Amino acid sequence: MTDLLPRLLAVLVLLVVATAAWWLTERRRGSLRTTRTEREGAVTLETLRAATGRQLAEPGRPVVVQLSSEVCTPCRASARTWTLVGGEDVTLVELDAAEHLDLVRTLGVMRTPTSLVFDHTGTAVGRVSGAPTATQAREIVGGLVGAGRAA
Repeated sequence: MTDLLPRLLAVLVLLVVATAAWWLTERRRGSLRTTRTEREGAVTLETLRAATGRQLAEPGRPVVVQLSSEVCTPCRASARTWTLVGGEDVTLVELDAAEHLDLVRTLGVMRTPTSLVFDHTGTAVGRVSGAPTATQAREIVGGLVGAGRAA
């Protein structure tokens, strides 16, 4: 009986730690986090163009670059959300993470979808890990479009 109590306590502690870790990761899902330019090497649309070898957007428009994978169901939902919410004001570019592993490593992408958000000047504003809700996407797009019109 005395051996059972420490084991139950260990299981309880493990459950609490696992729950806290899950909660911390889920509460950040879909929200815009500002980029750390010193860690990411000042990511711009130009650096992504150089890494991918393709023109990602027209100059002067906000862009969302989503790193996806072929078997990722949340990636499809995220792309639909960005397209519906962004409409004509924001360009969505999807990149297959498997085809751009160097870029994924450089940017520290740990999950798909990860969306990099760029303003109308082509400068990274932030990143979104996971699929954003429509409300989260509207807030992000509203900030991008409003900043572009004010400039």
